[in-house]
Amino acid sequence: MLHFRKQDNYALLFMLVLTLHYGTGDWISSRLIAEEHTLSYSFLANVIRRLKKARLVQAREGLHGGYRLVEPPEKTTIGVIVRVTGGMHSEYDRSQPLWELVENAVTSVIDTMTLVDLIKKYAAHNKR
Repeated sequence: MLHFRKQDNYALLFMLVLTLHYGTGDWISSRLIAEEHTLSYSFLANVIRRLKKARLVQAREGLHGGYRLVEPPEKTTIGVIVRVTGGMHSEYDRSQPLWELVENAVTSVIDTMTLVDLIKKYAAHNKR
């Protein structure tokens, strides 16, 4: 079975929140994101360090500091984010051709889906 790990989920949520604020000029507080989404702040901070090192987010310190995306969200794929945090975890026999096909299909999807695409998927799903 393929699944995202905790750090992948934290990174995706963090990047989605920044996507919602992209273009506003706002710097978004990681502490506020952690509180609003009931996340471990220290764990989120570790994930953010990886995103910052990969130059996916930029930081500003101080009273009105926070984070924002470096690139427009339509240029950042889910695959890039997941690889920064360590990649998907799989628990299956890789010698089985079916599971190799499944993994390739999932990789294809996350390598083409951008943050904007994912926001649209969430919006469409929540309208149901």
